[in-house]
Amino acid sequence: MKEIRQLVFFVSFGFQSFMEWKYLKTSKQYVITLTYLLVALVIMYNVDYFMNRI
Repeated sequence: MKEIRQLVFFVSFGFQSFMEWKYLKTSKQYVITLTYLLVALVIMYNVDYFMNRI
């Protein structure tokens, strides 16, 4: 179940950053979205890892 949540999160933010890159190239806002995506995925993975160790 947690993998599905992570996949949906990844696809959602990935699509959002793609659309921002496609239509808002001059603002470079897609870089912030990609950064949020990477940070959030690392946090989600680590939380799942530590929750399963307890």
